[in-house]
Amino acid sequence: MTMAVHDISINGRKVQAQPGTTILEAARENGIAIPTLCSHEALAPYGACRLCIVEVTQNSSCRITTSCTTEIQQGMVIRTDTARLRSIRTTLVQLLLEQAPGAPVVRDLARDMGIPAGTTDPSGPASCIMCGLCVRTCAEIVGAHALSFARKGAKREVAVPFFRDSRECIGCGACAFVCPTGFIKMHDVLDCGQPERIMETWKTRLALQACVADGLPFAPRAMLEHFVSRYPTPEGFLESCAQCRRQNKKT
Repeated sequence: MTMAVHDISINGRKVQAQPGTTILEAARENGIAIPTLCSHEALAPYGACRLCIVEVTQNSSCRITTSCTTEIQQGMVIRTDTARLRSIRTTLVQLLLEQAPGAPVVRDLARDMGIPAGTTDPSGPASCIMCGLCVRTCAEIVGAHALSFARKGAKREVAVPFFRDSRECIGCGACAFVCPTGFIKMHDVLDCGQPERIMETWKTRLALQACVADGLPFAPRAMLEHFVSRYPTPEGFLESCAQCRRQNKKT
């Protein structure tokens, strides 16, 4: 049986949304932009950055809530850009500018919201903004569970167990890929006896597997073994790079 859609209002527009849809999803489906730094379509809602806050009026009660974690309900009246919301977002972005002045995504967000960058240095460090994207990606998508939040309060940070030499990290680089500020760094060292991938931020080194066909290192062995244990993989996945496997199929 098809569930009835919900009738809601966003910024004065009457729209409809399927049950289970979040306010952020409903807004995007209707071309209404809401800023966010911690939301990703492949991950469960988290609500860490608080930038996606909206005002929701329902049953004569008005409240501020994060749009990425709040599912729409029948009759909701939603406003995404009020003076109150702009004031809160301005404070949040100013704090982000102080925390990660060298992050282009933060500076772009400030520019789009009309917030002056002030005295922050654009060449400043790419700092962690605690959005949690790396932790959630490692757990929900990769399945390695190598990252977590450590310490409390002002000292809270993302780290691997014991802050170095992680046994759980597989060196896939997914954390670096989703990091919005560029804080997570990694690089490969190929001109040595044992080629390695160095996860600089996690102080972890992983041996790279050499392709049996061309002899070139192509991926961390730990990553290949992890994916073989979890997913169907093509023949030769552990020993050959993707390019050589494709070439072998053609011949």
